[in-house]
Amino acid sequence: MPANGFQDEETVTQRLSPGAVVALKDALQRAYWYKSDLRSFLQNCLSDRSLIAALNWSNYKWQIVADLVDQLCADQDRPAGAE
Repeated sequence: MPANGFQDEETVTQRLSPGAVVALKDALQRAYWYKSDLRSFLQNCLSDRSLIAALNWSNYKWQIVADLVDQLCADQDRPAGAE
């Protein structure tokens, strides 16, 4: 641990709890009525545009959100910025 008493941000690994995953899916589905608004929000928030491009936008909104969040959860063990 560094002298300042804080761990380096890159070495801290935290996983989302299952409850947080469910809450995130629910919040994204409810916050954006239209898929176009959801897509715009995601494009502004996610640096990896390939995640958004890989989604099937003809699916129901709940399925799009589930696919995205599941993919993000699967990548939790991957270091930030790693390709």
